[in-house]
Amino acid sequence: MLENITDINCPECGSKMCGESRRNRHSNGYYNECREFECGAKIKWSPNFKAIVDGTKCPNSKEVKERKKNRSAALENISTYIFTLDLHKSDAEKIESAVFGCYFPD
Repeated sequence: MLENITDINCPECGSKMCGESRRNRHSNGYYNECREFECGAKIKWSPNFKAIVDGTKCPNSKEVKERKKNRSAALENISTYIFTLDLHKSDAEKIESAVFGCYFPD
């Protein structure tokens, strides 16, 4: 049972808790705590700051959906731009492959 994370459902979408951990007791007596939800969101509590830190945002949140939409639009614009350059098609394809070969959208 966690002491400092009280949410039992995701605060953004309401999905159920699917896991939790309490580990590494700090010298102040508190533990690092983490609670994970079915949607993929994670809440982490740090004994160093005695506060919620980092974690993983809910993929169903308005902020995450907006960022994904903006990222997709930016990638499409970059791809379109590459093919407008004065390059042979195969060179443009190689550049596009190099640019997007290291990018893994979520």
